[in-house]
Amino acid sequence: MRTPRVYDFLRKLRTDQNGEASVWAVLLIVPLIVTAGLVFDAAAQTQAKSEAAQIAAGAARAGTSALGGQLTDPTDYSFAPGQAQAAAESYLTQSGVDGTVTVAGGTITVTVNNPIDTTFVSLIGINELPASATSAAELITGE
Repeated sequence: MRTPRVYDFLRKLRTDQNGEASVWAVLLIVPLIVTAGLVFDAAAQTQAKSEAAQIAAGAARAGTSALGGQLTDPTDYSFAPGQAQAAAESYLTQSGVDGTVTVAGGTITVTVNNPIDTTFVSLIGINELPASATSAAELITGE
C-alpha cells in the first residue's frame, strides 16, 4: 500500500533540515496574518457603520423634536426647518462626526460619514475605510 503524497511531504518537512520548512512556514503564515488583518479591519468598519446609523437616527429625531416643538399649524413646516436643521447639526457636532442634514417638509434626513483608520490593511496601502449611514425621521402630528 502506497502512502499518500501529502504524508510523504509532511514527513520530509519534519525530517529534512535544509531550510525548506522555513520557506513553507513563511508562505503559509503571511496569508494567515493578512486574512486575520482583513477580518479585524472589516469588523471595525462594521462597528463604525452601526455607530453611524445610531448617530444619524438620533440626529434625525433631534431635528423632528425641534421642528415639532415650534409647530402650531400641523400642515405648515415653513418657519421651523432652520431650527430642525440646527438641532440635527448640533447633535452631529456633539457626537463628533461629520454629516449632512436636509429638511423637506416634516422629514429630516441625516447622512453621517464616520470613516475609520485601518490597522492591518494599511500595510497594503488602504489607510481608511468608509463607514456611512443615512436615517430619516418624519414629524407625525395628531391630525
